[in-house]
Amino acid sequence: MTAKSIWKGFSVIVALCVILLVASPSSAGACPSGVNCSCSDDAAFGAALSAGMKIPNEEAGMQAYTNVSEMLTYTNAEYNFSIGYPHDWTVQEDLLDTEVIFSGPIEDDYMINANVITVELPDDTINGEPVSVHINIIRTTTDEGIDVKHMQASFIRNTTAYVIGFTAASSTFDTAEADYFVPMLQSFKFIEEAVGIEISITNPPKVLEGANFTAIVTVDNSTKISIFLFKLNYDPSVIDVINVENLINIEKGSDSASSSSSSWVSWGDKEKGTVQIIAYSDPLGTLVNGSAELVRLEFHAVGPAGEQSVLDIQGIIGDSAMESIETIWVDSEVTITPGE
Repeated sequence: MTAKSIWKGFSVIVALCVILLVASPSSAGACPSGVNCSCSDDAAFGAALSAGMKIPNEEAGMQAYTNVSEMLTYTNAEYNFSIGYPHDWTVQEDLLDTEVIFSGPIEDDYMINANVITVELPDDTINGEPVSVHINIIRTTTDEGIDVKHMQASFIRNTTAYVIGFTAASSTFDTAEADYFVPMLQSFKFIEEAVGIEISITNPPKVLEGANFTAIVTVDNSTKISIFLFKLNYDPSVIDVINVENLINIEKGSDSASSSSSSWVSWGDKEKGTVQIIAYSDPLGTLVNGSAELVRLEFHAVGPAGEQSVLDIQGIIGDSAMESIETIWVDSEVTITPGE
């Protein structure tokens, strides 16, 4: 089943339901007229999320996700949000009027999936609330006769509603909710526009079978970074890292400043598809101040044509006072294409 067939029956439903919820919180649980669905609020779940999703899983009545370390992070710089997703799911952006669609496994003839859409709202729907959340459940039947359950959470920030939708066959929904949907919803974050430091990994979007390619980790507009550590996750069945090079102490002119003395450590696990790096300067020193290339990674394409791998980067940046610096981490992706 394609992503298009999955979302054909839900794109209109989601948009209508969220506008009803946002425009009139008291109408939560109501369905748009003319739509064959049933909706219900999960009050406990909504209360936990409204409290900022800081409540431990046990207190919120939600099953803990045992594979958090295997989740990757999707970041949308245009709408300033990020969300985690299972490492073996596929990602499609700007499709069917959604910002992003995450496609998972097929269970009971239906593809488990999630998506995020944004809806611009009139000023008078906000009622002075900068951020709020609603949880809604929709049940419907596909053209193929599959009973489907759809959960949506709508957040409001300023004049934008963020609608996160999760869909699975009704027979597998409870398991999908515990294994995938709850941890994804808990991982949703707004990115503060004031954050000026961005660290990204860039590489060619397409690589020939059996070819090598380079990925560069770059910092943009840094402010006296004295320590950084990050972890890179990739699919080892698609690409294999063959070399990691430190670029911090390679002088690049006025755009990059390096300390007189610094330390660098890198290690990884090829079977799991991870690379980890720590770099730090002498006390009161500075590794980087400004924009610069930090790390060069050489990869070899080992997967067949058509396979994809996300290069997911996450980490911590600090200054000489050992204070954390707010940072946006930007992932990339590579697709293997047929060799010549």
